[in-house]
Amino acid sequence: MKKVLLLGFAALLMILAACSDDEGQDSEVVAETTAGNVTQEEFYNELNELYGEEVLKNMVTRKSLKRTA
Repeated sequence: MKKVLLLGFAALLMILAACSDDEGQDSEVVAETTAGNVTQEEFYNELNELYGEEVLKNMVTRKSLKRTA
């Protein structure tokens, strides 16, 4: 269940990032720590690096299954 939730969240972030029109501007800070801030862009890039291919495969499979149903 955790994995599905994480994959869904990663997919949502990719969709939101694709719709973003703030290219060239500083990315919004999504977490502040004493070690440094984490921006939305850094977060997205990390999720994409770790789970991007898996999420994409999952999305393609679901779309294919829905189409054949």
